[in-house]
Amino acid sequence: MNRGNDVLGYGGIAKRSQRGALEKLLGVKAHVGSNPTPSAKFQERICIMSNLYHAKQGNLGLTKAMDYFYTNGYNVAIPLNDTQPYDLVVEKNGIFSRVSVKTSRFKKNDKSYEVQLRNTGGNRTGKCRQVPFSNTSCDLLFIYTYDGCLYLIPSSEIKSTNCICVGNKYTEYQVHIKSFSELY
Repeated sequence: MNRGNDVLGYGGIAKRSQRGALEKLLGVKAHVGSNPTPSAKFQERICIMSNLYHAKQGNLGLTKAMDYFYTNGYNVAIPLNDTQPYDLVVEKNGIFSRVSVKTSRFKKNDKSYEVQLRNTGGNRTGKCRQVPFSNTSCDLLFIYTYDGCLYLIPSSEIKSTNCICVGNKYTEYQVHIKSFSELY
């Protein structure tokens, strides 16, 4: 992926052409003097903005997953906190499954979506932490892509710890949310 136009290489969060608007929004300069390294304050605020955006995207994916499971006859439970490696617990006919929910907006040239599997998060010190995906940490992987496609993949089918691509692969696991008329 070419990150040549990215300010800081944040995967498209801030293009050079958007630097001025971003500096104004964040209230800090991206660079101090002629130093090409972004200022610490700028990096910190970009990280906070990125985490807020990802939280909203994650909530949308979680909502889609709950909708899918509920309309397909599952009972849905949400853990009380977010320290588990899964996002939902679903039950149908006495069988419980842990579900990890992922979303993706990154469409590759071959029209597939790249889905980041590892969990990233910050802490109070502002340092980001990345935890690789383990296919034993959940039973099902629910994926919601930018174009509205949904995938429900058994985690035992996932061999990667960092990312997978859906669209050209995993098509047999594509699912849809039942409409109101399909329910009754």
